[in-house]
Amino acid sequence: SLCFAGYTHALGALWEVDEDAANRVHADVYAEVFGADFDTDRSGPALHAAVRKLRQESPETPLSWAAQVHAGP
Repeated sequence: SLCFAGYTHALGALWEVDEDAANRVHADVYAEVFGADFDTDRSGPALHAAVRKLRQESPETPLSWAAQVHAGP
């Protein structure tokens, strides 16, 4: 619904994830998107990189990283 409201990119989770995983993904994505040059077009690749990092560190707990989604171009 955020995309229908005019937002180009929307990030979310398909189910509730543990707070530590959510905070780590949030920190990594925001560091990339709001880093040196603000660019929301990097939100999809930034989420992908953050989830891959979390997946590499905890492959045995997919419930903490598999829920993350990006909607947008």
